[in-house]
Amino acid sequence: MAERVLVPAYVTGASARCSLGLSALQVAMCVRARKGEPRTTRFTDKRQRFIGVARTPGMREDLHGFERMVALAAPALRSVVPDGAALHPVPLVLAVPEAGRPDDDPRFGGAMLGVLAEQAGFRLDGARSRTLRAGHAGVALALALALDELTRGATLVIVGGVDSYYHPEVLAWLDAECRLHALDAENGFLPGEGAGFLALARQDPARGRSDATAQGRATAQAVVRGVEVGREETVLHDAPNTAQTMTRLIAALAASTPERKIPWVLTDLNGERHRGREWAMVAARGALAEGAVHDRFAGELGDLGAATGGVLGAVTCALFSAGAAPAGSACIALSSDGPERGAFLLGT
Repeated sequence: MAERVLVPAYVTGASARCSLGLSALQVAMCVRARKGEPRTTRFTDKRQRFIGVARTPGMREDLHGFERMVALAAPALRSVVPDGAALHPVPLVLAVPEAGRPDDDPRFGGAMLGVLAEQAGFRLDGARSRTLRAGHAGVALALALALDELTRGATLVIVGGVDSYYHPEVLAWLDAECRLHALDAENGFLPGEGAGFLALARQDPARGRSDATAQGRATAQAVVRGVEVGREETVLHDAPNTAQTMTRLIAALAASTPERKIPWVLTDLNGERHRGREWAMVAARGALAEGAVHDRFAGELGDLGAATGGVLGAVTCALFSAGAAPAGSACIALSSDGPERGAFLLGT
């Protein structure tokens, strides 16, 4: 069953780093212009062709795994930490790569949070912080936990995701599973990497403004109007996936919009056919507005793994702030390789 989370929160900071930029605004303007810059690596696939990856500029080619993800995430995290965060412990809920990949590292289990907090220059609230290892849907699950912390009294929570497929063993693993995009591959994707973060502040109804004002940021970039998370159990069994879970999640978010329809949706579709089939069923079931804008940026950014929701959320906030968004509310829909599904609604 899907679990519905209904607590609103202000987004007081948003950041992203990936192949198309080192800030949310840079990335947003580049994807809006449909730019894409996959670069050849020194690694070859089973056909002895060089593998292309959407890599972040300015990073060493010999940096991989945990250290690379820290280097991706720390600057992005630093840019959303508000003034005064060094004085008060801040919870951090971070989506990281799912367990079992060739680049798995025990430090993804929680040690990463302390490393990032130190490099980003803020005090970590260890009791309220955690990592989530749920693939694409990780940031939606992280948002649900962050909203729960806000209802419990936290005034600020930082949510984000980081991932990188730029790792020789990970690329070889994807190649062996026939998941790398290639001229003669029918079902592959472009590997990418990135990090994205949202700083969330609790709404104070008595004052009619965000508690983030006291944290040094007076203007919210967006409002989180809803988060929906669930599990598509059919992917664990030999049963057809009829997208019932994602359909419920999107329908619930649509019901919270003024028009009761989603006018703008950003998905994690990356070229893999099973993802396209699942989303086609969701889109046909009436929750999207007629003529709804559907953005799928994996062609420009590559597949961002656990960072997908953070980067798409930050891009959405940047487009809102720049007056370049196609609608006043946006749904980010995320489907993991496993059963986890998640979606969240951002609005102005």
